[in-house]
Amino acid sequence: MDLIYWIGGIAAAAYLYQYYQKTQKEGDGKSGLKVPDGRVSADKISEILEDFNPRGTNEADVQKQLNGFLRKRVEHVRREYTVEQGTRIDFDLGNGEVGLEVKMGKQLRRANGRQRMLGQVHTYLKNKYEEKEVIILVVNSPELNDDNAWKADIQEDLEGAGATVVFLESKR
Repeated sequence: MDLIYWIGGIAAAAYLYQYYQKTQKEGDGKSGLKVPDGRVSADKISEILEDFNPRGTNEADVQKQLNGFLRKRVEHVRREYTVEQGTRIDFDLGNGEVGLEVKMGKQLRRANGRQRMLGQVHTYLKNKYEEKEVIILVVNSPELNDDNAWKADIQEDLEGAGATVVFLESKR
């Protein structure tokens, strides 16, 4: 009789292990299953962001929308995460795997806005995140989103600093 319990226990453990492995593989943030911490990467988050449709021209509103969007798709999402004293990143994803900063395109058109952003990227990479694991989500108005020369310039600056850049157009 003990042998039957042993076999049943082993079979149950094997089933649970297979179920766990299946959910880990399928957690892509798009199929309804959240991306688990071990699979969070800038590439994965960039892919998920393709489905985000920001509305408005205000950074705080976009962050609020993005918070709800990410919480449905990523296992651990923290807002306003402290990277070092006095410096916070908008979102920490996957328990420290990826940092995400939201910027409105109009802010980055000004030289001081761009320089400030480059300084923030440097701080994030120096104190917390690995290279390319910081995403700068640039939300543009439709007019600005069509300016490919400006976008290429911003992308070159931010990727040169070690960040991953995602551009999205705001729907008003």
